Amino acid sequence: MTEIPFVTENQLMVLLRTNFLTCGRFELKVVLSKDFPLKESVMRSLVRMLVVFGLMVSVVSSIGIAQDAKGKGKKKAAMAAGQQIFTLPKEITLTDDQKSKLEAIKTEHGSKLSELTKKLDDTLTDDQKKARKEAGDKARADGKKGKDLQTAVDEALKLTDDQKKTQEAVKPELTKLQGTIREAIHGLLTDDQKTHYKLPKMKKAK
Repeated sequence: MTEIPFVTENQLMVLLRTNFLTCGRFELKVVLSKDFPLKESVMRSLVRMLVVFGLMVSVVSSIGIAQDAKGKGKKKAAMAAGQQIFTLPKEITLTDDQKSKLEAIKTEHGSKLSELTKKLDDTLTDDQKKARKEAGDKARADGKKGKDLQTAVDEALKLTDDQKKTQEAVKPELTKLQGTIREAIHGLLTDDQKTHYKLPKMKKAK
């Protein structure tokens, strides 16, 4: 806390700037008494500076909040990469025990799944990512699933030879991991639930 028995307008300006630059926050106590009177002009300056300071803090805080939200959004998106595989059909209602087992599967395989999915995603340009989303949305709207949906997306991407080479190096491991996850999820379901969760036919590794 800074006590100011008497200040001139210039001194007040220096004090405010110094406090703002050094710590970003300050508490100013002005002692009003017959022994230490403040000039009216100084009081007006004090009020103006406090208003300006308040606005500056508000702007800085707003920017910080926006950047923090943006950062959290990116982090959330990165963590969500490939995690759709853990979303079950709406016809399936899990018991508490099944939910616990599903969370255990996520814990075991989620990080690796996100890592491999991100490797594929990083090979694409922003325009290709946009084209992928648009093609996927259109294919789903047209009722396409599985291979037909994937074919529509692949055609929209128009990958370069280098991109194809990079993706071909990652896809086998990703496909194998996805198969492992689906089998684990299938294994925790009841026979009735399994009718709504079909395992895709996987090609046997040579």
